[in-house]
Amino acid sequence: MGASKEFRSWVSSFFTTCTRCSVSFRRGLLQLSSLIHREIYLVIHGAEQETKRAVMRTLKLPAPSHFNPRVVETVAKALLVLRHCSIHIPPMLASIVLTYLNVEGYFIGSDLSGPSTQTFQDISQLCLQVTAKLLELLIVVALGVVILDVVRDKMLHGSEGMPLGLMLSSFRFVDMTFLLSHEFRAGSTGFQRRRTRWGFALLVISCALIAILVGPSTALLLIPVYVKDWPGGGGSVLLNGDLAPSTVDVSPSWDPQCTPTVENMTLLNSGISSLASCPWAGFPYLSEILALSVYNGVPLLYKDAISPREITYWTSAEWRTFIFGANIGAGAAAQFLSNLWCSAMLGGAPKAGPGTIYANLHQRLRNGTKGNLESQLPLVRAECFNATSYAKSLRKKGINMSGSLPFPIITDLPTPRGAAYIIPFNTTGSPLPNSTTTQWLPIPNQRCSTTYGSPTSNYPSAFLVIRTSDIPGLDSTVTCSVKAQWIPGRIVHNYVCWGPQSLKGIPSDDDNDKLLDWATARSPAGQTAADFQRVDAWGETVHLTPAWLNTLTPTLSPNVNNTPSPNGGFTTLSSLLETFAQTDVHRDNARKVIFTFTTMAIASFVADGLSRIAYAENKVNDLNGDTVCTRVDAPPNPGNNLGNTAACRWEVSSSASTVDLFNDLVTADAVLSPYPTPPISSRKENTLKYYVTITGWGMKATSAAYYLALTVLWVYVAIALGHISWTWYRGRMSGAWRSLTDFLVLSQTSPAPLAAADAFRNTSTGVEAHETLRIAVRIRHNAGVEPGRETLQLLVGGDGEDGKLERVLGDVAYGVQG
Repeated sequence: MGASKEFRSWVSSFFTTCTRCSVSFRRGLLQLSSLIHREIYLVIHGAEQETKRAVMRTLKLPAPSHFNPRVVETVAKALLVLRHCSIHIPPMLASIVLTYLNVEGYFIGSDLSGPSTQTFQDISQLCLQVTAKLLELLIVVALGVVILDVVRDKMLHGSEGMPLGLMLSSFRFVDMTFLLSHEFRAGSTGFQRRRTRWGFALLVISCALIAILVGPSTALLLIPVYVKDWPGGGGSVLLNGDLAPSTVDVSPSWDPQCTPTVENMTLLNSGISSLASCPWAGFPYLSEILALSVYNGVPLLYKDAISPREITYWTSAEWRTFIFGANIGAGAAAQFLSNLWCSAMLGGAPKAGPGTIYANLHQRLRNGTKGNLESQLPLVRAECFNATSYAKSLRKKGINMSGSLPFPIITDLPTPRGAAYIIPFNTTGSPLPNSTTTQWLPIPNQRCSTTYGSPTSNYPSAFLVIRTSDIPGLDSTVTCSVKAQWIPGRIVHNYVCWGPQSLKGIPSDDDNDKLLDWATARSPAGQTAADFQRVDAWGETVHLTPAWLNTLTPTLSPNVNNTPSPNGGFTTLSSLLETFAQTDVHRDNARKVIFTFTTMAIASFVADGLSRIAYAENKVNDLNGDTVCTRVDAPPNPGNNLGNTAACRWEVSSSASTVDLFNDLVTADAVLSPYPTPPISSRKENTLKYYVTITGWGMKATSAAYYLALTVLWVYVAIALGHISWTWYRGRMSGAWRSLTDFLVLSQTSPAPLAAADAFRNTSTGVEAHETLRIAVRIRHNAGVEPGRETLQLLVGGDGEDGKLERVLGDVAYGVQG
């Protein structure tokens, strides 16, 4: 048949118009081109189809490229596989970098990049959040490519095909409800082979879980956090002597000036640091701050001839007090190491120079640097009774108190307030007028009676009797129990390289919480004798000898030689109590206030005395006079490498030079010990870890959440590597049907199902039958289609098993049958 009437009429008009003007010619040419293209690509059978082909051959007009036949699969080669799987490269590299930064740790500084103003810092955090979101999207898209490649391969080459319910898995796996849908459940059972069934289900479930978790995981790993305890270097320090003895007695190594006389105590004001080893050396300083601290909430911060330090304390409504101290010998060594670390930061350590992994230590928050030394801390608890009144109440209950006094029982449980030891003690006469005396009692060698009926030998560290006649709120006789123990903790000094530093003992969070429970909890009902015999949760009770205790609180008058009288003497503790009684701070609630102050003063004295143990053994004198000997320094003329001429006080055994010492401090490898080393056998037992913590922004895996996030990323990396290997191994890859639209168009150009027609009956409103969702779907090349029909067809069920159908070949273009 000939061309259409419209077309013949237009050709005649066209030649007539061409002879009139060139403008009409160009306009007509454009119209001709438009009409020819429209006519060529109309799907019309018969004579018009022949006309369009003739016009195309005559005018030699090429069809647009996107209407040309296309290659469905490509034979896999190295570069082609790399290009096909290139979607994995950015997220895999990001996963490797994030893993390194979070496992090794990366310190940024006190500010993020850019100006330090809050606005720019907020913008920096926003950019990091956007980056984390982009990484999440990249990983999700890459997982979709993995599933889509598997789906295509099963449909193109799999003998079982792909179950209908799973055909769109690559587009729906990001929706968690897909895993719960009947499409997924039914489709997963559509595979005949068990390995294929479980393998594909595991792939989809893994990708779905990663898609859910990768968002918070990338945010957690990529966005820095502001930390106050970032590791900044350190090492270890070796100390002499027993820093945590089970029995505390007077030391034979004390200077004779430790004899507790009034004259020697005044020497403290002259700054003689050798007196710091004396147990009583803290009295002049503690007496100035105790009254102010206990009621105004001011920390127990005081300074003697050694260094400023702080006592951590807690008092409660039940007059139970606990206090932590810090060994000043160990603290002085740590403080000396901190000063060396500051020198390293000021240019002494090449490893902290520009371009090194430690260079960002210089960007720390200047007033947020701390020195820490892991050590045993003295824990002291104290509790007191108004013994005169309490003894009367016990007599009324039928308890024989003749020649005895009640002393509080201190256990690790919130024991009843009335639980007491009955300790023999004979008082001779009444207290002297206008006088307060204190007397430490030796711990009994045998079991004693208790108010709960069962004898016990589980004693505290010490008993104290206070006799007074003029302190409001106190009976004429007050009894106190003191329990001292060693607990693990750390000695901390703040403001390293910044300002004045103070030593402070800090226990573990668990121990601190237990002590708060002990101090604040009310007495529970139903306790038995076994509760009071319970083993201590904070270690063995320290035995404090009367000799050491009398040295701790020496008599001031009339026994200046500290010779105990039968009823005790006027001691430093007596002086402190009387001085406090003359103030106005306790008059509103005299009994409660004086008891709180008394227990706090007793515990503070004992904790301060215990903190001075082994100070003399380590020869820690004025820090400004301490110097370091490195390995290259000869013993006859030790000298030093730090710029002064004083004799060496410390030996650095791990370093060959001062530069090595500074580098070791930055890398946490320094080792410091007394020099020359005294022959003390217990030195090896006192290797204490020292470390510096700094404040600023950083990236570091510090909890299980970080490692879970890293696991999510590396599961993705494993899937990506498996995808790349699988693509290379099978030797083919495809980029067809990348969207739902592509599959929809493919289904529209494919014939309706014949063999499985019954399974699709009444499914126009949706598929509910699992049998339908299990039907296999395949894509095959059908060379027997009519001209003008697509040769690639989406076939359902048995339609795809026809022997005339062919599987898709690599590097072959497929399209409309010619």
